[in-house]
Amino acid sequence: MTTPQSTIAPLLEPFAPARPTRAHPLDRLATLVELILAENTRQNLTADKTPELFWPRHIEDAVRAAAALHARVAALAAPRILDIGAGGGIPGLVWSLLWPSAKVVLLDSRRKRTAFLERAARELNLPCVDVLTGRAEELAHDARHREAYDLATARAVAPLPVLLELALPFAAVGGAFAAIKSADQTMELAAAAGVPERLGARAAGELDYRRSDGKACRVLIYQKRGPTPSRFPRNGAQLARRPLGPAMDSA
Repeated sequence: MTTPQSTIAPLLEPFAPARPTRAHPLDRLATLVELILAENTRQNLTADKTPELFWPRHIEDAVRAAAALHARVAALAAPRILDIGAGGGIPGLVWSLLWPSAKVVLLDSRRKRTAFLERAARELNLPCVDVLTGRAEELAHDARHREAYDLATARAVAPLPVLLELALPFAAVGGAFAAIKSADQTMELAAAAGVPERLGARAAGELDYRRSDGKACRVLIYQKRGPTPSRFPRNGAQLARRPLGPAMDSA
C-alpha cells in the first residue's frame, strides 16, 4: 500500500550526505505535520486539514522543490535561505530538515504565526532556524537583510510581478530567488516581463515536477546579477495598485 511517507522516502535520499548523522528525517516531517494540523485548530494555517491531503500538497511539494534546487544549495558551505510569507513553515521548516547546514530565516507578518514557527523550530530541534515578524516590503530596506541571502523563496504568496519586487531585494548579488508556483504560469510570466531586469536579476531557468496527487508544479529561478535599485520594494499600497511590468509601463 502506498502511503505519503513511502512516496516521499526515496525523494530524501539525495539529501543524505547533507545530514551528518544520516538520520532519516521522515519522523520529524511527520512531527511537523502533526504540529501544523494541531495548530490549524487554533489559527488558519492551511485549508488541507487531514494528513492525507497535507502530505502531498505541502510536505511532498516542499521536498520536490528542494530536490530541484539541491545542486545549487549543496554547492554552498553554509547557505542563507529566506522563506517569505512562511505561514505554517512550508517550505522553510522542511528545507531546514533537509539542509541542516543552512541558516533558514522564516518571515511572516503575523505574530500569531511566527509564535507558532518559533515553537515548531524548537520542537523539531532546528537551531539554524530564525523567525522574523514583519512585512517583506519594509524588511527589505533593512541593511541586515537587504541582499543578504543566497536563496530567497516564496510559495503561494502573491502574483509574480509583486513577488519579484518583494523578494529580489533580499537576494545577494550572485544569489537567487526561487518562486514555487503551479506549472502553467503563462499569464504571470507575461505580466512580469522585464521586471527581473529592473530589479537587478534575470530569469535563470524553470524546474518542473509533478506531485503524487497529479499536480504539476514549477520552480521559477531568478539569478541576482547586480544590486536592486534602492527604491524597491515600494510600499504595499503601491505594489497592489501599480505592480511592475508591461501594464505599468504602458499606463
